[in-house]
Formats: sequence, structure tokens, C-alpha cells
Amino acid sequence: MKRSAYLILIVLSLLALFLRFMGPTLVSKFGQGAKAGIKVTSIPEAEVSLNGEYLGKTPYSNENLLEGEYSIELTTKSASWSSRINLHSGTVTLVNREINQGLASSSGEVLTLNPGSGVTLTSNPTGTLVEVDGQLRGLTPLTLTDLKSESEYTFSVSKQGFLKRSIRARLPSSTKLLINVDLAITELIVPTPQPIEVSSNSRLIVSRTPVGFLRMRDRPSTLGKELVKLKPEEEVVLIEDLGAWLKVRNSEGLEGYVSSLYVRKGT
Repeated sequence: MKRSAYLILIVLSLLALFLRFMGPTLVSKFGQGAKAGIKVTSIPEAEVSLNGEYLGKTPYSNENLLEGEYSIELTTKSASWSSRINLHSGTVTLVNREINQGLASSSGEVLTLNPGSGVTLTSNPTGTLVEVDGQLRGLTPLTLTDLKSESEYTFSVSKQGFLKRSIRARLPSSTKLLINVDLAITELIVPTPQPIEVSSNSRLIVSRTPVGFLRMRDRPSTLGKELVKLKPEEEVVLIEDLGAWLKVRNSEGLEGYVSSLYVRKGT
């Protein structure tokens, strides 16, 4: 069974990337003495640390940093993400993350401005399809030099088996935009499963999934709120068979909906 993955649309205005400090230290767009900035957003809320120093919680913004390379870490109650980023004078680097347990189910992007022109897109995994305003332009890593400054574009990055991400951006003049995107593995595109015969009150076993767990949701849809992550081999009780979705109850009495692709009949 194949179900369409939904589009996660990240709308980021790159006008905010250019940091207009009104003080005398900003002698030019990338001049000496200008400070660098960072803006961090995440789902869920996370603690932000730079070079091992705790700075606050997301959404976090700081426009008074020195230019250079930093180690950044975002930490939630159940997961974390870390990377190295470069901050440049006179600009704000944008970091946006969706943090889940395991890198395979986490996603996000880092947007940076350098002196120059054009756009360079990189991704994890590499070799992802890049579309600009719906037109296919190539595979990552990809550099585009024909885009007009002060114009607005939608960059979409996709690959089979991963959730698609899109970034809407207006390109400031005399700058080069660097977009690095991490894609999350999707649960929604899988090999055709063998149907299981189940009846009310059947005991089911959670199978292994590409992301290492099975989400129980509050409604039978991938847009439903996640109630809990079910581990492989965990046992649940069937309440109602809806075809592609099953209403189940876990060992703690919590009821919700799971994909029928990732459970099997217990013995």
C-alpha cells in the first residue's frame, strides 16, 4: 500500500537574515566590526547551547555574537540534535529543527548568507531533487547562479522514502544563500504489506519501522497528534479495524490509532 507523504512547508523570509545594526560599528554589509546573529526555532521546544554554554530555549535569537564557527546543540526531554555552524558578520543564520528520537526521524534546515551571489543547496541524504517554484533544477549538492536578487522563490527538496521540505525565501542583493536541509525518513511510503486477519480484542505486536518506533495518534491520519511512541515487539489490543488504520489500546490503557502496516497478529 502506498500513501502520499504530506508536505512540510517551512516559510522563512530571508529579509530577516540580513542584520541591520543601526550602530556605527556596521561600516558595510560585511564590514569589520559588525556582529553576527543567530535565530533558532524548533518543534518541540528545546534548550539551546552554543559551544557548550546554555543560552535559553527556542525560539531563541541573539544578534550580538562574534563571527566564527560554533558548535550548536538543541536538547528536548527525549532527544537532541547537534551540529557545527558558521556565523558571518552582518547576517543572521537561521536554524530550524524538528527534533525526534533518532536522526532518521529528525529534519530541518540551516540557512546562511555569505558575500557573493546565487544559491547553494546541500542535503542529507545527498542526491535529493531540487525544485525552484515547481521547476526541477537538479540534484544536491547544487549551485544556482541565475536567480534574481530581491526576488522571492520556493525551494523544495525531496527524495523517495523521505518527507519533502520546502523553504520560501527572498534573496538579498550581493549575498550568496547557503541552504542545508536534513530530510526525515517517512513512514508513509513502504513496500506493499501482507494483510493481517484481526478481530475485535485481538492482541497485536508492533513490527519494526524505518524510524525505529510506531506512532500512536489521536485520530486515524498522519496529521493526527502523536500520543505515544510504541516500541517494536510491544503488545497492543485491537479495538476497531479501520483498514489502513487500527484503533488500539496499549498496556497502560491509552487508546489511539496506528498504521496497520506496522503491526502483526500476536500468537
